[in-house]
Amino acid sequence: MTNITTKAFWITTGNAGSRFLNFLATIYLARVLGTANFGLVSIGLSVLGYAVWLSDMGLITIGTRETAKPVDKREFSPSALFWIRSGAGILVFLVGLLLVILLPIDEGRQYVIGLFLISVLPQSLFLDWYYTGLQKYREVALGKIIKSALYVLLIYGAIHMSNQVDLVPLFYLMGSIAATVFLFVQLKKPGTIFRFNISGSTIYAALRKSLTIGLGSSFNQVVQLLPPIIIGAIISASGAGIYTAAIKVVLVGTLLDHVFVNLFLPMFTRYWSEKPGQAPVIISRIFRIMLLLGILVSALFMTGAEWIIPLLFGNGYTESIPLLHILSWFLAATFANSVFAYGLLAINQDRAFFRSMLRGGIFSAILITGLTFLGDPYWTALGVLGSEIFIMLSNFIEFKSNLDFKILSTSLAGLASIMASIAIYIFVDFSIILLMPVSIISILVVYFLFGGINYADIQWMIQKAKS
Repeated sequence: MTNITTKAFWITTGNAGSRFLNFLATIYLARVLGTANFGLVSIGLSVLGYAVWLSDMGLITIGTRETAKPVDKREFSPSALFWIRSGAGILVFLVGLLLVILLPIDEGRQYVIGLFLISVLPQSLFLDWYYTGLQKYREVALGKIIKSALYVLLIYGAIHMSNQVDLVPLFYLMGSIAATVFLFVQLKKPGTIFRFNISGSTIYAALRKSLTIGLGSSFNQVVQLLPPIIIGAIISASGAGIYTAAIKVVLVGTLLDHVFVNLFLPMFTRYWSEKPGQAPVIISRIFRIMLLLGILVSALFMTGAEWIIPLLFGNGYTESIPLLHILSWFLAATFANSVFAYGLLAINQDRAFFRSMLRGGIFSAILITGLTFLGDPYWTALGVLGSEIFIMLSNFIEFKSNLDFKILSTSLAGLASIMASIAIYIFVDFSIILLMPVSIISILVVYFLFGGINYADIQWMIQKAKS
């Protein structure tokens, strides 16, 4: 393999491999723990997700950029960023643990959430950013897989009853520690990282620089991390488990989104830099393709929900089926949103991206929380879908103000395709085996007839696939 191919292989292996292993853990825990304890695990992981974000605040991005620079060009040394992240992890853990203790929840929940919080410590020491900056993607991939593989092996080997829920955060912690130690061992020059040479002015400058990036990413996390916590607080842990089963299926589909984003958007970046006059044509074509792919994947999940949920999670999660009907269309919005969000970053509109994510994060928190008060996770799912659509439109407005391109006819074709798919699902009495291909074919036909995609787009895709 060429150098570029090798790097792409390890990036894909690390991301896809760890996600697949974590999904196996999710399926097993959902079946063994039951909806209530599985929901508690989902709440704990969401709390941990926020804690990891607080201990990072964009420092990972800064660390990767600085490590990638020549030594004499670095504004911050890797060792300084390592110690800042370590200190932030300890601080976030202590404050988070205190808040969990003070929360008016039962001791069982406090114990499990508190155990999950401990994992913020090894994760704040995880050197994936350093190896990524050095373009050593093999080490990063192996670290991620070690973490997920050990977690899965321990879960499958030791958890067999619902009352063993407190073992889950301990096994997650063990996986995190193993991955962190692995990357420590791989260091050629440990002094580059462990040498303590840091001042108050360095801490202030690094945090100030990373703050915008960190805040932007935090608003982006609201749609994924907030719902289980809100459902657990307002409805029940069982409701959080029902919701999590549905959203985990949807998040598997986002892997395809990441693949096509990595394929298409670097191409747009090159056109923007070298041939800006052709950029609107290229981004319109990418949007047409991404929207169609998102609609196809969404339709598959919607029509197959009655089969997918029981197969993966068991009959105890039948309440997740209507949630998957709604959340499946989250993917169509996500595929379209990726074009605008990554497009903003590609044309160096960081501030526009931040403004958009700020609006989206605030709107999402209000909508998701408000609808959850109606007392059913189904309403939360509607809030999540509405939030993703709002974020997509917000990113589109910011992107359109910087690059004039046309998407009206494509959007109408997409809307017609979605309506055709939903109508077939509601009114056509076919088995799921027949319904899924019929829905896919109807989407392709309607999308093509309404001008969503044309022969030139198809030929372009074939050409790029061969090149």
